[in-house]
Amino acid sequence: MKENIKTADIRFTILDIFDRDELQKIQDAFSNATGLASLITSPEGTPISKESNFTRLCRMVRGTTIGLKNCRYSDALIGKGSDGHPSIHACLSCGLLDAGTPIIVGGVHIANWLIGQVRTKETDQKAVAAYADDIGADRDVFMEAFSEVPMIEMKRFDQIVESLSVIAGDLAFRAYNNVKQRELFRQWSKVVKDLESSKAHNMALLTALPDLVLLLDREGTILDIREGGATKALKAPEEIISKQLREVLPPYLTELTLEKLANLFETNHRQEYDYELEINGEIREFECRLVIGGANEAIAVIRDISSIRRANRALESSLKEKELLIKELFHRTKNNMQLIQSLLALQASDAGDEQVATALQKAEMKILAMSLVHQHLYRSQDLSSIDLKNYLQDLLSQLFDALLPHQEHISVCFSCAPVRILIDVAIPIGLIVNELISNAIKHAFPNDRKGTISLTMELVKERGFHLHFSDDGKGVAKDFSPDKTKSLGLKTVQVLVQQLEGRIEWEGGQGLAYDIYFESKGYRPRI
Repeated sequence: MKENIKTADIRFTILDIFDRDELQKIQDAFSNATGLASLITSPEGTPISKESNFTRLCRMVRGTTIGLKNCRYSDALIGKGSDGHPSIHACLSCGLLDAGTPIIVGGVHIANWLIGQVRTKETDQKAVAAYADDIGADRDVFMEAFSEVPMIEMKRFDQIVESLSVIAGDLAFRAYNNVKQRELFRQWSKVVKDLESSKAHNMALLTALPDLVLLLDREGTILDIREGGATKALKAPEEIISKQLREVLPPYLTELTLEKLANLFETNHRQEYDYELEINGEIREFECRLVIGGANEAIAVIRDISSIRRANRALESSLKEKELLIKELFHRTKNNMQLIQSLLALQASDAGDEQVATALQKAEMKILAMSLVHQHLYRSQDLSSIDLKNYLQDLLSQLFDALLPHQEHISVCFSCAPVRILIDVAIPIGLIVNELISNAIKHAFPNDRKGTISLTMELVKERGFHLHFSDDGKGVAKDFSPDKTKSLGLKTVQVLVQQLEGRIEWEGGQGLAYDIYFESKGYRPRI
């Protein structure tokens, strides 16, 4: 396809067509999503953006004169790529694995997007240590920083580089459009300036619109008309020019239009309104926009929006149908899980072996935790998140009813911050609470020993969660360690915490306490 604008003839940099903060936001988001260091530089390797997720090792290297020079030389070479494609190389400075892709706009290489600062099994540690001497860095501190550099598999790195190439290509496409639009705007401004000298030119410009255009005076007299797709809403042009609006429009529409005309000339602000007309036995919908067309004239642009409104109504109906289907899915999932839970309860009651009965009961409690999530989703308005406090209250109530029927020697202290969470977070939390509560009920209070179980969930910082569990039961052995325990339940808790990308701390002594920290997942409506 031929382009009217030769971008290569226009001198610009990436900051001429992109806001620096917008670039930084895109770079930071990519870096946070992949866990890799990231930087956007000029074609010569000079940084344009701020560093994202840079390793301590690379900061040490760039903190030296020799290291910084080598890094920028490496950045410039890696960023050039091969015929506009991304490239993967060992850093020419300290040997870590880097990649880069050029950002090319209209044939002009305007920037490099670099990622990396990771190591693989093949990274030469001896060469890294020797490089510390070359740049005058403390070898021990340098190698300590090297040990902190993330390890990555080449297959995973290749996938990330491919994603970078796609994003950079989209960025270049947007930039190219910005350049074209800037030049088009310059050219169009000149055209508009010429058109402003004449009403005829203004009307010529309006002929490009697929709408009915009327020129009106303050009293609602039709001075001129340009035919368009909505012309069938009125009589033939020759029959209505020089007529008053009340002569060609229904009374209600005449009054509405005259009111909007008065507002337009009083405020000098565009007026917009919708209306319906019956045409050939069919009700059609129209949109009218009124703008100042001169000292005592207004331009009315009328568009038939019947098809758009029909499409919007069909879309709303479709969304409601999908919402009902998803609610039904949650409802059936909950019912099926409750059926499985009931079957497990029956099997447990009929099991002749106590170990088998215990295992079935544990499975029943896990199904309960997951079933409650779907029950709360069914009640939820957005179908994507649930109220965490209500969910945990229901879970605690049903756990105690199932595991401690007719017994009151254990009390519960519960509090939870008001927050909504997605299903991907709710299920692991529910299973964790199930394991901790079940374990405490069965082991912490033997022989009907009285005690208290505490469970709190609080928000920390902006997106963090802190789940605290404790009991004042008999406690654990001195050599107890969650990492070495043979308890399947506690191992399950550790796996679930890893799934949440969190961390777990514990404390023994008088009873047992667990503190679990994790960050919330971003909320995204699912329909």
